[in-house]
Amino acid sequence: MTFGFPAYHEELWFPRTVPTAELICAIANALGWGYAVENIGPVGWRWRLRAGLNFWSWGEVVLLEPQPDGGLRVRSSCALFTQCIDWGRNARNIRRLAELLQP
Repeated sequence: MTFGFPAYHEELWFPRTVPTAELICAIANALGWGYAVENIGPVGWRWRLRAGLNFWSWGEVVLLEPQPDGGLRVRSSCALFTQCIDWGRNARNIRRLAELLQP
């Protein structure tokens, strides 16, 4: 659990293959999250997933951004910028994504 404004959890993954847009959209749908593709970042694009409102937070924003070295930067942060404690939600979001992305 990170303390900051907003609270976040970030990991750098090195998957064998970078997930496709179709796979990310299917995962977002399976988790009940919203998603969008943005044309920014060092590779030229990134995915923005949105976990909904819940009892513990105002929701979270999960960014998946491919890196030039083949890595995949994954960051989950609280949607409300003044929320400084995430109660482990952001780490759980990344764990859930990792479980679904494993081959």
